[in-house]
Amino acid sequence: MRLSLFAPSKRWRLAGLAGLILVISFAAGPPLTPVRQSPAAAPVALAADSAGIGDTPVIVIGVAAALDLPGLGWPEANSVQLAIDQVNAAGGINVGGVTYLLALAVADDGCEPAQAVAAAHTLLAAGAVGVIGDTCSSATLAAAPVYRAAGVPMISP
Repeated sequence: MRLSLFAPSKRWRLAGLAGLILVISFAAGPPLTPVRQSPAAAPVALAADSAGIGDTPVIVIGVAAALDLPGLGWPEANSVQLAIDQVNAAGGINVGGVTYLLALAVADDGCEPAQAVAAAHTLLAAGAVGVIGDTCSSATLAAAPVYRAAGVPMISP
C-alpha cells in the first residue's frame, strides 16, 4: 500500500506543493527589504492575473493578514512574496509535466472575525489554492471554516 501526502486531485497536489515551499520559506524568516508597507493598500493586491503569465499557467497563493498592524501583516505578506519570487526565479513548479508560476493575492483581515471572513471570500474569488493567514487567532478561527468548505488549505503563522 502506497501512502500519499496529498489527496489525488490536481488542486490538492498544486496547493500542497506550493504550501510546502512556503512553509520552508517561513523557516528562513522574513525578507530584509519589505516589498510593501503601505497601510492604505487595496483590500486585495493580486501580483499576476490568475489565468497565467504569458503562456505559463499560474498558481495563486493567498495571504490574509492585518495589514494595518505595524510589524505583523506586511512582513507576513513580504515573506510569502519572497518565497514566490524565489520559486518563479528558479523556473516555477512542475506538476505532472506542466510548469506553473506562483502569484500572490493579499487581503486585509484587520484582525477582525467579520473582516477575515470577507477576506477569505475575496482570496477564494481571486483563485487562491492555498492561504497563509490569518494574523490574529480570532480572525483565523472565523476564516478557517470558509477555507475548509472550499477545500483550500490554510497555514496559520
